[in-house]
Amino acid sequence: MEKFIEYIENKDYNGLKQHWLREKGNYTDCDKQKLLYNIFLSFYKDKEYAFFRKLLKLFTDDKVNLNFSTDDYYCTLLSLAISMPSKILFNLFLEHGAKINFVGDKFAFENEESIKKELESGTERYFTCMDFANEIWGDYFILFHHWRPDIDKYSSEQSIAIDDKEMVTLPLRELVYYMEQANELHDIIITGEIIDELERNGAKRYDTMTAAERKRNMSKKMA
Repeated sequence: MEKFIEYIENKDYNGLKQHWLREKGNYTDCDKQKLLYNIFLSFYKDKEYAFFRKLLKLFTDDKVNLNFSTDDYYCTLLSLAISMPSKILFNLFLEHGAKINFVGDKFAFENEESIKKELESGTERYFTCMDFANEIWGDYFILFHHWRPDIDKYSSEQSIAIDDKEMVTLPLRELVYYMEQANELHDIIITGEIIDELERNGAKRYDTMTAAERKRNMSKKMA
């Protein structure tokens, strides 16, 4: 993984490709899935999309299946893209074989006793990316509407000043708040657009699937 990190940080695609071609024979299919997931989890940025598009193709050209569950919170590649949120990465995964109705298993790596306890507590075990998108969109919405720092003690006269060049000066605390609000609003909008796209393309929630659909899209866990 260290060499992969070095090539990724330097955006050295040719070096990465040669290293992959030399080393891929030492990886099991599950190892390749784990490596791919961790790369996108740790390093992906939309502004570096072109590099990561080529990187993903190295894996899919080697027949790496993008439909698998992991032991991470996001669990699947599509959910990982939604969590960022990144529409272009989400669509890239779909283009390379990720199923829009793939069923992730939150407890794929838990033992039977732990699974029993989780289920008894009311935790849902299986989910689709539509389930995840709606859950995280709800979290963003609640955070945006119901949380704010205590900035009421600042009046507009005290906190904002405009100089002769019409430059605005305001306390750092308020600036951080406005930036956080802007980021949260961005995430709400992008996640909402992903949900709209999912609906247009026939994505389903797990609880609306037939038994046959669940079986066809059921998770294959990553070792």
